Amino acid sequence: MNKFWWSNNKSAKGIHWTLLAKTSLASFSQPNCLLPKVLKARYYPFIDILSAKFGSYPSFICSAQDLIAEGIIWHINSGACANMWNDPWLPGPRNSRLSVQNINPSWTTMNQLIDADTNTWNKELISRIVDDDQANRIFSISLSGSRSVDLLVWKYEATGEYSVKSVYRVLVTEQL
Repeated sequence: MNKFWWSNNKSAKGIHWTLLAKTSLASFSQPNCLLPKVLKARYYPFIDILSAKFGSYPSFICSAQDLIAEGIIWHINSGACANMWNDPWLPGPRNSRLSVQNINPSWTTMNQLIDADTNTWNKELISRIVDDDQANRIFSISLSGSRSVDLLVWKYEATGEYSVKSVYRVLVTEQL
C-alpha cells in the first residue's frame, strides 16, 4: 500500500497520510483542543490513538498509526510521565525503547532513574540495568532544572514539532 495516499484508485484523489498523521499527533500534543477531543470521542473513546484498532468502519486516522508510532518520542523533563519500559524515550536513530533482559516492575517512570537532590541521572543505577550503548543514550538527555512536564515530540525535527516536510524526508529515505 502506498504511504502517501489513502486510495487504491489511481484516478481518484485520496487523503494525504502525512496530514492524517499531523491530525492524529494533535491527540497527544494538544489533547484539550476541539479536533482531538472529537476524534477521540468518535474513534477511540477509552484508549489512546496508538492503541486504536481497525473496526468495521475504520477511521482514516488509524491509517496513520504506524507513521505516528515511529516518529514520536518522549522528551524527558521531570521523568514522571513516560513509562521507562514501554514508551519510546531514548534519543537517536535506533530503537527508542529500552531493550533489557530483566524488567523491574517496581520501577515504571524515568524519575526513578533521576537523583532528586542533584537533578541528574543516577549513573550507577542506569549502568546496572542497561547496556553501555543505552546508558550513553540516556546520559545524553539533559534534564532541565525546572520540574516541567514530559512532552511527546516529533523525533525527526530538532524543534520536536511535526512537519509534513520531515515526514516526506523520512518516507523518501525509507524508499531509498
